Amino acid sequence: MSAPLDLARELSARDADDLAALLTAREIGGRSLRDLFDLADALLDDASILAALAPLPRGALERLASGEPLDASEASSASDVSSVSSASDVSGASDTDEADDADPGESARTTRRLALIDQHGRPFAPVVAVAARVLADAPRAEHPSDDALPAPTDPAVGTAPAISTTPSVEADAAERATAAVLGVHELLDVLRGSRVRWRARGGIAVADERRLSADLDPQHADVPQLAQLALDAGLAAVESDLLLPTDEAASWSTLPAPERWRRLLVGWSRALPRPLASVVIDRPSLLADPSALLTALRAAFPAVSAEVAEAVPTATAMADALGLVASGHPSSLGNALSGSAEPEAFAGSFPTPVERVYLLDDLSIVSPGPLAPDLDARLRELATVESRGLATTYRISRGSLDRALSAGVTEERMRDLLVRLSLTGIPQALDYLLREAAAAHGRLRVESVDGDTLIRADEARLTEEISVHQSLSALRLERIDAATLRTSRARDAVYWMLVDAGYAPSAWQDGREVPLSRARIAHPPQTEGTLDGSPRTEALQVATRLLAATPPMVDDTSAWNTRELERALRARERVRLGVRMPDGTLRVIVALPLGLSGGRLRFSDTGAGVERTVPLRSIDDVAPETDAAGAST
Repeated sequence: MSAPLDLARELSARDADDLAALLTAREIGGRSLRDLFDLADALLDDASILAALAPLPRGALERLASGEPLDASEASSASDVSSVSSASDVSGASDTDEADDADPGESARTTRRLALIDQHGRPFAPVVAVAARVLADAPRAEHPSDDALPAPTDPAVGTAPAISTTPSVEADAAERATAAVLGVHELLDVLRGSRVRWRARGGIAVADERRLSADLDPQHADVPQLAQLALDAGLAAVESDLLLPTDEAASWSTLPAPERWRRLLVGWSRALPRPLASVVIDRPSLLADPSALLTALRAAFPAVSAEVAEAVPTATAMADALGLVASGHPSSLGNALSGSAEPEAFAGSFPTPVERVYLLDDLSIVSPGPLAPDLDARLRELATVESRGLATTYRISRGSLDRALSAGVTEERMRDLLVRLSLTGIPQALDYLLREAAAAHGRLRVESVDGDTLIRADEARLTEEISVHQSLSALRLERIDAATLRTSRARDAVYWMLVDAGYAPSAWQDGREVPLSRARIAHPPQTEGTLDGSPRTEALQVATRLLAATPPMVDDTSAWNTRELERALRARERVRLGVRMPDGTLRVIVALPLGLSGGRLRFSDTGAGVERTVPLRSIDDVAPETDAAGAST
């Protein structure tokens, strides 16, 4: 029986969700597929099989190439095929990679999900051929010396040997890890109040990248690396062509440095291609040697794609930025990859946070070290960051205080925070500015009333000034009375135009002041692949269509045979026919189909050199002619 027919029969037993997951995992497009027969052909195409084999470790490929049945009971167990493409966590071995080498049952489940074996655990013939060819073309790579390449870990344990290094390497690694944490923290802070465009082909727009590079401390990692770390960790997302912080960014910024670093590490490792992540998690010290890492990757995953292999330099560069590698050597921070250490173990790699700062007469605030995260977040509510780095400089101004008051931070809360933080008390100039800003707050109010926006001031002089302000002419203000102006523009737009013009308005709704913030936050979908138009939704639609278009898979093969004969007719290709003779014997004929109608096939018997016609019901099997010597028998 033909492998595509066998596979088509098995596919017909799957439901639409399972079939959609298979289409997604194997990256099979559905536009050219008419039925499950077409899907079976696509799944058993050499290129498609090679792509499916790419994430499988050597042991799994060797079992497939042997052609021997895998564990049938494990192969037929139900499991979500989508897990095949899930990334591993930074806590040990990945879902299937190392386990495949150690557990044939797990290998069977993985290959069954990918439709590489049948329900009895037998690899389909084309899979056997491709796996054997891959192994033949990619013999076992020679491992580097023991010094350069640590021994692989026991898959049952799933942890790599602890990395030991020198004090100088550890100091360098600590600086890099700290720079990564502070860099992402500062980038997120800038993104909250600045428009940073994301190009359609990926990456920050050039002009914005230059501006960010100037804004961030030179010691921090480069801007593209920081942006990628934030994206991978779910702290930033692209929305409407802008790079924005997510809801999680604020809570991340208040975590201790070791926990923030661990979050960046987990996000980065999950974003790695699965074969590469598997090798890196198993042997983190390889990140110090791109060549050795590539050798180990190809040795462990003989069918690994060129795209994954090309990701090695980027992975090692990011490992360097995270402090997993320093001065060309692996650091003990790499132990976090294998799950052999908790965040507390790396506390010594990060500077001890300070809780007191210097408040100076010029309204600047100097932190002698990294301020405790929760205090830093509160201080940024009423001050702007002037100089970023381990010793950060903040500055308080009338504008920063107005912004804090508008966001709901009271004068009392500001004073309480400053008293708690200051090593030098509250300077007189700052005390005066606090009282002045608080007293002025609320004198200019912006409120929505009956579809319009009203601007109310305590003094008529203020509304007169606003009504002739050049930058506010677009509001088309209309005077209602001496202290009130009206515009048709939305309240929030009016509010921010007043702020940009140098005023300190407050926003009101239904007689109550409401806090406003200019920060934009991205709200990415909670679950990928569930929105209309998503790849998973499209795959489900294709799966439903294919199931409806395929006839019931009963014991007879008439639908398959007819399809194969029609295809051979169109391509003018010879096929091997299994024809059941009147006496019950089976005769194999190499035939060139000439016509198909009325339930009968007309063909040229190439072995006998004559033309024949037989009923379709007499044809048991149709297969491509793969052996030129297979003449009629």
